[in-house]
Amino acid sequence: MAITLSNKTLKELEAEIHKEEKERAEQRLIPNKTVCDFEVLSEGTVFGKTETTREAQSKASRDKGQAGNNMIVLILKVFHESKEYIMADYLTSGSAKMAFKTNHAVAACGLTPEFDVDGNPMIDASDFIGKCGRLVMGVQKGSKKEGTNEYYSDKNSVSDYLPKVDVTVELDDEIPSF
Repeated sequence: MAITLSNKTLKELEAEIHKEEKERAEQRLIPNKTVCDFEVLSEGTVFGKTETTREAQSKASRDKGQAGNNMIVLILKVFHESKEYIMADYLTSGSAKMAFKTNHAVAACGLTPEFDVDGNPMIDASDFIGKCGRLVMGVQKGSKKEGTNEYYSDKNSVSDYLPKVDVTVELDDEIPSF
């Protein structure tokens, strides 16, 4: 048996491996702007860690010791091309954009909550469990790993939720005979 040595440097080999890993990660992603069905789970494994649908406080608020910026963590089972993906999504009303997404999630799940004086839905995470709907998938670019020149892989994220649409079809009472 002969062993063939490569003329490539260690840096070149590492670059090839990184490129192959990135390509494999991209193949696992749902394409940007894809509409998918989803179900809200009570818990699921996200990046190797068991997560639950729950109320939480945003990490930024915790890190700064601030109150407020409460959020709802949803564990979603997303369906795309006969595959199921488990992922987390974070709903908050801290900004107009996020309140918009939260209101769309409420509508997508067919929930009809009461609203506070600021127009935010008064709803608990448990209200979402078992609900199904449709969402628009996004792709979030991987951020730089702290202290290195490497980047995390791109990952899917929820861009928006689509409100349920009721379709009513009126039929004539008379059925024609042939």
